[in-house]
Amino acid sequence: MREYYRCPVNQRPKIFGMTASPIWNTKDAANSLAILEKNLNATVVAVRHHVAELSGHSPRPKEVVIPRL
Repeated sequence: MREYYRCPVNQRPKIFGMTASPIWNTKDAANSLAILEKNLNATVVAVRHHVAELSGHSPRPKEVVIPRL
């Protein structure tokens, strides 16, 4: 991330990140998300409407296990 912040603001790449559990403090979730946004200079976005419609376009991944030789 140091390299990211060294770039001029208008030349920084757009980074898209996803996580299943961004909240580390469930008793104060709003503050937890605010700290995450501040630390990463980011915006947290969540789906609230049309979740069923979205899930129809997001099939569950298939796990493939490749044994070590």
